[in-house]
Amino acid sequence: MEIIPVLDVLEKNAVHGKSGNRESYNPVKSVICESSDPVALANAYTNFGVKKIYIADLNAIIAKNVKNNKENSKFSQIDGEKNLKIIEKIESEKIVDFGISTIFDYEYYKSFDLKNTKLIIGTETLVDLELVNKTDVILSLDFKNGELLSKGYSFEELIKKLNENSKIPIIILDISSVGTLQGLNYPLIKKIIQNVKNPVYVGGGVKNIDDISKCKFLGVSGILIGTSLHNGTLNLKELVEKY
Repeated sequence: MEIIPVLDVLEKNAVHGKSGNRESYNPVKSVICESSDPVALANAYTNFGVKKIYIADLNAIIAKNVKNNKENSKFSQIDGEKNLKIIEKIESEKIVDFGISTIFDYEYYKSFDLKNTKLIIGTETLVDLELVNKTDVILSLDFKNGELLSKGYSFEELIKKLNENSKIPIIILDISSVGTLQGLNYPLIKKIIQNVKNPVYVGGGVKNIDDISKCKFLGVSGILIGTSLHNGTLNLKELVEKY
């Protein structure tokens, strides 16, 4: 099972927040790295033996939601490309959510020299379901308060699409649990695992080593971890060595 640390980037800073309330996100304070510089934090992750990093470009995601009138007015003038050059500097293997919505967005980000990068297609911003037919992306099933965040399609429609393309890895991301340390949403994880044959990754609310062990038992391919690494509850080096 892969241990994948999280790197949320907002206004050129690595940030930490809670429950997806992005207007209150602040630069991260971490036992792993003294700096909130995204490149420095990514390098710190790799120094602990991490093979892959999850990156959310919050500027890009928020800009997409602002365009669709789904985001707080505080971000009405946000620059969706502000973090792109920083992310380009991160040489580690990474999976990145740029708020891709359409085939055009997919092709746009594919045109950049993003080394060692796999694009994430998140349901929070996804409009064109044909992107789920791609084999070189990861689909993030974004949930908040138990509801799938989507642009008009249902959970059942997505499951049907995934059954047609079992090669695409999926992330079960409980945004409302991010930063809460309340533990993972196991009923949701089990429900999805029972209905798909795709590789499954999970994130949002990882509390302690018990969550890691349970995910391994369930056959989860990888786990995204943020807060419990930054506050020292979980030791990144030990996790990488064990799993």
